[in-house]
Amino acid sequence: MALLILEPTVIRDAGFAVEDISAITNSPEILKGRVKTLHPNVHAGILSTDSESDEKDLAEQSIDKVDFVVCNLYPFKETIAKINVTVEEAVEDIDIGGVTLLRAAAKNHARVCVLSDPQDYAEFLHGLDSGEVTEKRRQVYALKSFEHTAGYETSIAGFFRKKYASPDQHLSLRYGTNPHQIPAAVFNKDGPLPFKVLNGAPGYINLLDALNAWPLVKELKQALSLPAAASFKHVSPAGAAVGVALTEKVFTPSELFLPFL
Repeated sequence: MALLILEPTVIRDAGFAVEDISAITNSPEILKGRVKTLHPNVHAGILSTDSESDEKDLAEQSIDKVDFVVCNLYPFKETIAKINVTVEEAVEDIDIGGVTLLRAAAKNHARVCVLSDPQDYAEFLHGLDSGEVTEKRRQVYALKSFEHTAGYETSIAGFFRKKYASPDQHLSLRYGTNPHQIPAAVFNKDGPLPFKVLNGAPGYINLLDALNAWPLVKELKQALSLPAAASFKHVSPAGAAVGVALTEKVFTPSELFLPFL
């Protein structure tokens, strides 16, 4: 059984025997720790299956299998939450090797158990003491690792989107909230606008009215099961209506006034 531990200091200080990652890679950490686990000796041990071909490759390269990967990523979200954090500070807390380890182990969860959440440690140790970490638990841990790395990447992309994205003007507005607020325009960083203007040139206040009117329309439709419409004026409701079936009389004019004939 092989357990890959990336930060051995605390465990070593507690009196346990721990090998440094360099003992597996036969290479020292370089670039001030930026490169330490990105090595075939590490990832082949994680990604290998029990097939004869994989066993042969590992034997030829003298690589041991890794059965468990426990990894905590650099605290990128906490770093960018700081006031006036710089790009340089944020970059230093972008984890490369850790994300790669979690994804590799999660990909091979049929054989490897991966832990990305410290709250799972107690349950994992209980299973280990019982002699087995079940397939179901490995599946759940793999899912959590994929979700964790996905959220991590989303945070990184969001941070740099705010720093570097050049939004395109999607819609020219007649004015802002009030007529004196000109010029005005709508910009969107995340693709096309989620609506289409069919007629006229709205102001920003009209967009706010539409955003407030739509929840009322949905609520009326849900409550009455009828087509609904609503109007707002400066984000206050000004009217609402529902559509009912037309009567026969509506289809037929009851009076016809033709004054010029």
